[in-house]
Amino acid sequence: NIQKGVTRGLHAEPWEKFISMANGKVFCAWVDLRKGPSFGKKFTLEITPEIGVFVPRGIANGYQSLEDNVTYTYLVNDHWSRDAKYQALNLFDNDLGIVWPIPKDQAIVSDKDLVNPALKEIQPMEF
Repeated sequence: NIQKGVTRGLHAEPWEKFISMANGKVFCAWVDLRKGPSFGKKFTLEITPEIGVFVPRGIANGYQSLEDNVTYTYLVNDHWSRDAKYQALNLFDNDLGIVWPIPKDQAIVSDKDLVNPALKEIQPMEF
């Protein structure tokens, strides 16, 4: 991401991920969309090149670049496909209470991510 403030997610693809940074710093947020007692629970963390995070299938993943020229990387256990079906969740859903370091009105968010549904509209994922 060339610009500070790029904000992506929250996406729960049908594969597992190992997330790390080649350079820069991002704020990450995860929300559990798996069926069970942890559905809707969130976790946030700043990630730098010294930190890597494993994200299980069914956990929605989002991030916000906190610096210019950030290289966000991830390894997945399946081939990416444009046709893959996945859950998406609104980054700024008030019920989640995620406090993004860069507020929505200053964040750079794709049109697609701006219309993701709220948690109360999501069905838990089953595997």
